[in-house]
Amino acid sequence: MDEKFNLALGKPTTQSSSHPVSYQSSLAVDGNNSTDASLCSRTYWETDPWWLVDLGGLYVIRSVVVIMPNNCPAHASIRMYVGNDTYNRGNILLPNVCAFEQTVDPPTLGRYIKISRSGPQSLVLCEVIVRGYTYPFNIALGKTASQSSNYSSGSLARLAVDGNTNTRFFDGSCTHTEENVELFPWWEVDLGNMYYIYSVTLVNREKAGRRLKNIEVKVSLPNNSVYHCARREEQVPGDSSAELPCNPAPLVGQFVRVSLNNTTPEPLTLCEVMVKGYKYQDCGSSKTFGPECRYKCNCKDTAEVCERRTGACTSGCADGWSNRQNVCQIECPFGKFGPLCEYTCHCLGDFTCSVTNGFRCPEGCQTYWKGYGCHQQRPYFDMAPTVTSRTLHSVSIGWDIWSSGRYPGEGSVRSYVARVWKDGNVIDVRKNSADITSITIENLLEYTAYEFTVSIEDEEGQEGQQSPSVAKMTCGAPAMIPQPDIIPSLKVPWNTAQIRLKTHVRRLAIDKMIKCLTGRDSI
Repeated sequence: MDEKFNLALGKPTTQSSSHPVSYQSSLAVDGNNSTDASLCSRTYWETDPWWLVDLGGLYVIRSVVVIMPNNCPAHASIRMYVGNDTYNRGNILLPNVCAFEQTVDPPTLGRYIKISRSGPQSLVLCEVIVRGYTYPFNIALGKTASQSSNYSSGSLARLAVDGNTNTRFFDGSCTHTEENVELFPWWEVDLGNMYYIYSVTLVNREKAGRRLKNIEVKVSLPNNSVYHCARREEQVPGDSSAELPCNPAPLVGQFVRVSLNNTTPEPLTLCEVMVKGYKYQDCGSSKTFGPECRYKCNCKDTAEVCERRTGACTSGCADGWSNRQNVCQIECPFGKFGPLCEYTCHCLGDFTCSVTNGFRCPEGCQTYWKGYGCHQQRPYFDMAPTVTSRTLHSVSIGWDIWSSGRYPGEGSVRSYVARVWKDGNVIDVRKNSADITSITIENLLEYTAYEFTVSIEDEEGQEGQQSPSVAKMTCGAPAMIPQPDIIPSLKVPWNTAQIRLKTHVRRLAIDKMIKCLTGRDSI
């Protein structure tokens, strides 16, 4: 791909936050280089804002142009990342000017460009222009080519690897085998060395393009071992091209052959053939793969050497690497690890676990967390205990046997711990062995409100979080409202209605207490 072309133009973008609709992230790749701030992407004022573009595939990045509003503030804290994950904040410090072109030296293979700022700020980008070339690149360009026959001296095999994609045959840039002689005409390029081959793109002529169909593409080695790359029965549209991906990909080989499988003789005409791949390199016993063996396998089994072509690990991915069809090239974001980055570290203090520190928490785990990377929650109940009975001075509670399939947390139960709360304070703590799931709390006050919780002490002797509480009162009756003393000299007798009311109140209180003690009231 021409290095002057903007690889980021119109590609998918995202940013840490979106200002109102008129400042969306896509405005930085719309091809408009205006420095009018109203036409630029913008985040909210926030901590560590960022902007990212997904190029949609691997490219060798040579430079990045960044354009910001003319009145931009000092950007000494702005950084850039070029690579293959979306989490890295980048280590390329950008110039302290409003518009510049940053050379990426050495050129870097990547899919994502991320621009970020540190601290509480807003990030405004008017345009981001990315320059580089497609990777894997065309490895057939200028190589030695041959074909099964020649129509004329102006249609030789080398014309399909001359870099000229002109589709007008009579302009002299297309190959052509003899007319109506061969059922299986072929064209072949010698890459000159061993390469990983991903796909083959064929450019068809403008007229008489109907002949380019029933295509077979094969890859072979110097020892004549031949491998199927791709097949296409339908015609490649005239004055157009079609990319035929190898399946499986990539294949390793030195020779690429394009042939037709016709039922009647037809010539083979190709205006250009582009082979996408990169040079094969023996990575030896190193746990690497890919171009120049630059990618680490990151397998779960540290002794495993991944598949050299794809990087797939049969043992899965090491902690901190996201598993994508057993290819382990996407690093988990800080604070995450596990096969799909599903585990979260809960380290004490401000420490965040990562691949670089081995997912260890040097100051220990936050309360209620344990295990490697502090990602395991200690066992606990997410339901309140049940009150089973009450007396004037005691309350009995019960709970289920904890199991990991039914309740949250990981581990085993050493004991259960019951707590009694009054007015928000713990006033009593009782402990039961793992096989006893009830307890009676005694020496409580009559007709008084309490709350009860149960926690679990795990195999390490540490408690998980408290269960939700259940609130109940002990049995009894409320204290009677003191009656005023009657001065005998006043001689004010109680009337019948007052006596009946007082008697009724006492009877209700006694009845309520009896029901509480016998369990006939609402527990």
